[in-house]
Amino acid sequence: MYRILSISALMFVLSSHTNATLISSAADPALLGATIETFDGLTTGGTNFTFPGFSLTSTQTVTVQSGGGNCQYTPPSSTTDKCMVTSGLQTFTFNNVVSAFGLVYGAANNPHTMTAYDISGGVLDSLVIPDQVSTIPFPYSGFYGIAASGIKSFTINITDPSVYDDLHYVTGDRQQIPTPTTLALLSLGMIGVGIGRRKSKV
Repeated sequence: MYRILSISALMFVLSSHTNATLISSAADPALLGATIETFDGLTTGGTNFTFPGFSLTSTQTVTVQSGGGNCQYTPPSSTTDKCMVTSGLQTFTFNNVVSAFGLVYGAANNPHTMTAYDISGGVLDSLVIPDQVSTIPFPYSGFYGIAASGIKSFTINITDPSVYDDLHYVTGDRQQIPTPTTLALLSLGMIGVGIGRRKSKV
């Protein structure tokens, strides 16, 4: 009986986990109602920044550039648009958990890894931003992000100078949507509970 109950409890825990999904467009439904930080309010660069909904730290100095120049790699851009240019490890820490985030990223000459973490520092998911200059037509850019339950922070390991802009993020936890596998596990767990109860009455 105890073995059955233990297995069913484990299945219930597994069924409550929602897998992360990758985002490749600012129009992704996971980003509906997102807050957007354009970085246009910055006047100087540095290694530590504080914004209304998150903080940003970099192991290398971040240069804030305006219009044209490197900002052309994070379209849409204009003469007044600002973008962030840097290399090294970028750590974005949200004030509250978010359900999804993404940003415009360009001019990578090597693969760069983006990783999302939960409040305990556990890895939720990661993706690889490709060598954009070799694989994507001008302006060598794309939109990259992750949707998952309980995102507290994310990092980008920038191995060569690159550009990013327009961070989108949705504050709040992601709605748990059970997959067919999750539903099957949950059903087995409930069956196990039922069998355990029947045996305990005999």
